Amino acid sequence: MEQANATAGAPVHSMVTRRRCPECDGDNLEWGDSMRNTSGVVDGRLRMHDVACEFFLGCCDCSETVLVVAAGDVAAFLTAETYG
Repeated sequence: MEQANATAGAPVHSMVTRRRCPECDGDNLEWGDSMRNTSGVVDGRLRMHDVACEFFLGCCDCSETVLVVAAGDVAAFLTAETYG
C-alpha cells in the first residue's frame, strides 16, 4: 500500500496518475472514503480531533488498497488544480 501525504513525502499527484493495480495489474479501480481513529480512544467516546478522514483507491478485482490519501491533501490538490 502506498501512503500519499505531505509527511510521507509521496507526491499527491499520484492520486490521478495511478491507473493500474500493482498487485493484479487490473484497471478496475475505485475511490472510497473512511474515517480513522488517530488517538486510540474507544469508539463512542471519540471527539472531532480523535478522527481523520482519508480517501483510498482500491482494486475492485483483487481488493488491494492501491493508495491512501489524507483528506487535507485531497483538498489542497483540488484547490491547486482549480485555482492554481
